[in-house]
Amino acid sequence: MNQKIFSCFLACFFIAQFYVAIGSDRTTNRIKKAVDNIWLIDTHEHLVTEKGRMQFTTGFFYFVRNYVVHDLVSSGMSKEEEKFVFNENEPLDKRWEVFQPYWDKSKNTGYALCLRTAAKGLFGINEINKEACLILDKKLRTTNKKGWCDYVLKEKARIDISIVDPQEVYTKLDDQYPEDFFLQVLRVDKYLFFGGKGITDAKNQTGMEIISLTDYLNALDSIIAKGTVKDKIVGLKCGVAYNRELFFEDIGKDIAADLFDKMIKSSKDITEEESKKLQDFMMHHVIQQAVLYNLPIQLHTGMLAGNWNRNPIENTNARHLVNLFLKYPKAKFVLFHGNYPYMEELTYLAKSFPNVYIDMCWMAIISPPASKQYLEEWLLTVPASKIMAFGGDIGRNVEWVYGHAVMARSIVAEVLAKMVNDKYYTEEEAIAIAGMILRNNAIDLYNIELI
Repeated sequence: MNQKIFSCFLACFFIAQFYVAIGSDRTTNRIKKAVDNIWLIDTHEHLVTEKGRMQFTTGFFYFVRNYVVHDLVSSGMSKEEEKFVFNENEPLDKRWEVFQPYWDKSKNTGYALCLRTAAKGLFGINEINKEACLILDKKLRTTNKKGWCDYVLKEKARIDISIVDPQEVYTKLDDQYPEDFFLQVLRVDKYLFFGGKGITDAKNQTGMEIISLTDYLNALDSIIAKGTVKDKIVGLKCGVAYNRELFFEDIGKDIAADLFDKMIKSSKDITEEESKKLQDFMMHHVIQQAVLYNLPIQLHTGMLAGNWNRNPIENTNARHLVNLFLKYPKAKFVLFHGNYPYMEELTYLAKSFPNVYIDMCWMAIISPPASKQYLEEWLLTVPASKIMAFGGDIGRNVEWVYGHAVMARSIVAEVLAKMVNDKYYTEEEAIAIAGMILRNNAIDLYNIELI
């Protein structure tokens, strides 16, 4: 009798587990469908326009170059091999032979997954091999024409608006971004005197004579004002984490003015420490302008792209910015890349400071597992209104934006489905959160007016 009762209990238990699993699968499918139907606001790109893209050769190794090249180098590819692989004048089959061993060593990464996702979703290619290389090379060259970018970004990736940080190498090709899709930020790095380009640019843009710090500040203010009115910029972008520590001391204007005069007379005489003080002063001024014009300021934090970066990774940790958060409570600091690999610090910063926002741009392809782990943590720690879950951070390769968008959607859907099944949220709440972190938060933060 006891054996019969135990057997009955086991049967009921497994039946119950079966129906729980079915219910979980249905929840996951409904959330995935809802996430896939959201039109994204892409918070960060470096894309060239379609006209500019058409000036590049878009074969197979154009497709590979975005980010994957960094893993190829990390796996051992030499400078000579890299130069050969990306030389369009060399035979494609020979380039594949050099590329293939390093691809096999590194195709496990998130970067490689983004490439493979794009190849499958856009061209029906399931595996990157020599045959696929030849097929993709032809297809990518064929698609380098008018209409392809819109097809990839709008129809396939379902992106409504893309916020672009134009790089000079691309804007020289074509600086006219279609306003119905692209919104721009103004990059401020050069105005902090890296390479001394700031003064020259300010003179060229404004026609002002610049012989004092006051002249320079007036020129920069004019550039930002023009950007808000004529160019309709929606934010400022600072990527100086590639060059220095992210701590910006509050330097008095009189000290900065003396250093500026010294630099104008002879930039060779200014020390590295003095240069940093001048940069610090300028950063504070840029933030003041951001507050004046209600412009969010995007900050590169955490991991740096590429190989052999000389700036120590600890210099890029967003925790160095706390004095700015405290001094400028009305500023809106958007911390990029999830501060990877310092996500725990970002959890505290975004929870503690009302003026700090989390942007996961680039993070989905840096580390999909970390993106899942910390999206769940952030959603249970930080107000959902302060999180943005997608920005491609891609240069001229629109195909990668699609691949990245697919991966970001998958991460959001998987995390939210898990949180519903774990009883943190209802299904309706999870779907609402998806809309916030993939679309609505960015619209509110950047004051985007949709037609």
